[in-house]
Amino acid sequence: MLGRLFVAVFSLYLIFLGLGSFPLMEPDEGRNAEVAREIVVDGHWFPPTLGGRVRYEKPPLFYWLEAFSFKLWGLNEFAARFVPAFSGFLTVVCVWFMGSLLWQEDVGIHAALALSSMFIFFMFSRIVIFDMLLTFFIAASLVFFVVYLDRKSHFYSFLSGLLASFAFLTKGPVGVVIPLMGILPVIFHRREDVVRFFVFFFLPFLFVVFPVFAFLEVKSPGYCYNFFWKENVLRYLTPVFKREKPWWFFIAVLFVGLMPWSLFAGRIRESLGILWAEEREKFYMLAGWAVLPVLFFSFSKSKMPQYILPAFPAWALIVGHSLNDFGFVFEDALRKLLFVVLLCYTCFVFVMPFYAKNRSFHDVRYEGIDRTRPLVFFKAKAYTLSFYLNRTPVLASSELTLKRLLKKKKCLYVFTRKSKLDDVKEGVSSNVRVVWRKKGYLLLNLCD
Repeated sequence: MLGRLFVAVFSLYLIFLGLGSFPLMEPDEGRNAEVAREIVVDGHWFPPTLGGRVRYEKPPLFYWLEAFSFKLWGLNEFAARFVPAFSGFLTVVCVWFMGSLLWQEDVGIHAALALSSMFIFFMFSRIVIFDMLLTFFIAASLVFFVVYLDRKSHFYSFLSGLLASFAFLTKGPVGVVIPLMGILPVIFHRREDVVRFFVFFFLPFLFVVFPVFAFLEVKSPGYCYNFFWKENVLRYLTPVFKREKPWWFFIAVLFVGLMPWSLFAGRIRESLGILWAEEREKFYMLAGWAVLPVLFFSFSKSKMPQYILPAFPAWALIVGHSLNDFGFVFEDALRKLLFVVLLCYTCFVFVMPFYAKNRSFHDVRYEGIDRTRPLVFFKAKAYTLSFYLNRTPVLASSELTLKRLLKKKKCLYVFTRKSKLDDVKEGVSSNVRVVWRKKGYLLLNLCD
């Protein structure tokens, strides 16, 4: 009982400490929060929009949950980060439960503590991106798969598929690809009920994923082509998104992300050897879940650290197993290590606001801006600006578009780069007043 309580308090403290104490950052946090704000304020549920335009890049589930959070907590930083933070806590619960199912409760407790103290997990549970919610759904899907292996009931394979379908609605095909990396080695190793398992596993996709994407396609023709082809296939196969990294990038992310547990790499390797020798089926599942996503994304032409976040619960289970195997129990060394982690992460939380303020346009809310006047992004975008002004921006890519908007609305706020000020004055209006500036960007007051 004390172990469970400690896990809960430890993980909740790390994940929720100072969650709303620093402003939303550019570009990801501002962009994702703005989509959810437009759902709440403008009613753009199907499909979600960004700047009033259809947001093809990601499925809608994360945005919908963000919108519910805003309705619950209000339009603020805590509400924006609540979904990834709570997803992080639920992932810790999944890891504790799975460790207890696979071995014993001590392993589950150690695995949960390892996960909540990993650097990458601490970071991404506090940022408004999709990947922590994705990680939770994948971990929950594999929990039900483990229960299926124990009870041999296809009700649990159905639940495993249902959670994978929610992962699909969070970030696309990767939501089913990664769970299958842990499931397939075990299913084919057992060589039993393969067809029936996959019938029940994929059945929820017909009732959850297909209707959502069909409705999105009806509401916005071309949605599926843009999402599946451009945002998934082309992102993986081509450098069109300009996020190329060297082949070893995810190995470095894995080492840094596992900190402080990567310092015990020798013990982790020995524990994997024990699993291979004594518990082959568990080795197949954990190795597939932990290693294959790293290899899969290493071949991608687009690489971001959070892409392999769903693999870290598996690494936490491996760490938890190694701690038990080698007597590194919840005493002495482990207690000291967790105390150092708490101290370091607490200090980090108090430093974070100083860093975040330089990556946000949150201070525009203190400038006495008229919030009823239209906001236009002219050859520049900063969605933390529109979020904090609570105004859906209009995107203008040319002076002609800006001139038409000014003629129609009479007065506008225009956000642009400092280098574009002369273009605005010469091509649109000489009646321009700078009302706010930051980091080479300007907010202009234009009146016809």
